[in-house]
Amino acid sequence: MIQFSGDFFVQHALTPGTILYFHNDSIIHSPLPHYHVIVKVTDKEIVLLASTTSRLENKIRYIAVKKLPMSTLVFINPDTDNGLTVESAVNCNEIFQYSKENLKTLYTSGDLKIKGQLQEAYLEQIIQGLIDSPLIEKEIKIQIKGI
Repeated sequence: MIQFSGDFFVQHALTPGTILYFHNDSIIHSPLPHYHVIVKVTDKEIVLLASTTSRLENKIRYIAVKKLPMSTLVFINPDTDNGLTVESAVNCNEIFQYSKENLKTLYTSGDLKIKGQLQEAYLEQIIQGLIDSPLIEKEIKIQIKGI
């Protein structure tokens, strides 16, 4: 894949629906990189991301045990546009916030890869899942509703 300049990456790749692949220190249970979907880029230069998992049964069980709405788990099939390699699900009960500058640094160092673009229908389901989740803060919900 083509490596763009850091500034080009920030200006053109950090858009809702872009799928990024990088290690997220906040995901404690895994030292491996994960796919992340950009949900929103805020006015304050913050990028809101939701992560994916391929451990579908574990997430389904988690949602059932916690009595969370099933709409907070969005299943995505891999295709040529999104860059996913296996059936995955976006966990809408957790959101990650990164500055544009932090993502730019990860990208220019080679620690972050652009993997693809999510179909609009999936992005809409993820937004709805985040809004439906009782675990997402109200201020985050207000920010993502403005998409």
